[in-house]
Amino acid sequence: MIVRPRCRRWRPAFLLGWAFLVACSSAPQTTRLWEEFSSYARAADVKARLRIVADRDGWTEKRGRSEAADARLQYEFLTLVGPRESYGVPGELTLTFFNDRLMSTSFKASCEQYIEALRSHGMTMPDKPSAEITVDRRTVFRYDQQQTNCRFLWVDPKLEREWMDWVRDHA
Repeated sequence: MIVRPRCRRWRPAFLLGWAFLVACSSAPQTTRLWEEFSSYARAADVKARLRIVADRDGWTEKRGRSEAADARLQYEFLTLVGPRESYGVPGELTLTFFNDRLMSTSFKASCEQYIEALRSHGMTMPDKPSAEITVDRRTVFRYDQQQTNCRFLWVDPKLEREWMDWVRDHA
């Protein structure tokens, strides 16, 4: 008489569960940045959504990357800057991509108007300029006052940490 271990029945379920966990953990965990944009968004998708064409309508595009001959791990930065309106307040939007993933957004506008607009849309504000708070899943938000204008900044610290680790390890 052959006795088969009972664990064989559970093997397919275990393997399926393990595969599911691996697949889910490898997907990037996005966090909401500015308005409808989330971290890890691709530059082409964001440009299409905002209808950005570099060097047109006041938008500029700046690229920075490691040299191809550089033996270190490659990186690329893309910064898009241009005029934009947010919640009825005109300003200047800056989008920063690290290796084709949206890492941070900033919006420069009238302090008083934009703070009021953000609050009216349910946004929690730091107690004072330069103080950081966490919004959404992990987005770090702050604003810095520059005379009558402010720079409002949303950063995904996970991507920022990836960049800082690169600098620490390869600079």
